[in-house]
Amino acid sequence: MITGIESQDDIRKVFIIFSSIWGDETLSELVISIHTTTCIINKWSGEVVGYLFYKEDERDKAIEVTDFGVDNGLQNKGIGRQLIEHLFTKTDSIKLTVNVKNESANALYSKMGFREINRYENYYGVGSDGLRLVWMKKGD
Repeated sequence: MITGIESQDDIRKVFIIFSSIWGDETLSELVISIHTTTCIINKWSGEVVGYLFYKEDERDKAIEVTDFGVDNGLQNKGIGRQLIEHLFTKTDSIKLTVNVKNESANALYSKMGFREINRYENYYGVGSDGLRLVWMKKGD
């Protein structure tokens, strides 16, 4: 079930998933994200299993995904897909940046119709380029 954060327990679970992906030293970035973006979560049996932070870009009416994560033990089960599909109902355009080495995320984005528009050298550190991707709703 896709919803917004509803409780302190939801926030704690987002913190746990976030730190398992990015490490504890980046938790301050998550705190900033909570205050500057919108967060949606995916719950299975009442437990948070994935999150997605986004903000709306007023200039071009696109959604910018700023962070996105799924519980490590539950990846490749459609949780991330459901979060992205929820955004499809809110906009005609979605932008994000992903690590070129994140093969599972890149495969998901490709299947969902995202295309590469730019590449940022060493964006995630030396030897880890960032791929700038965009999804645009097809015309009716």
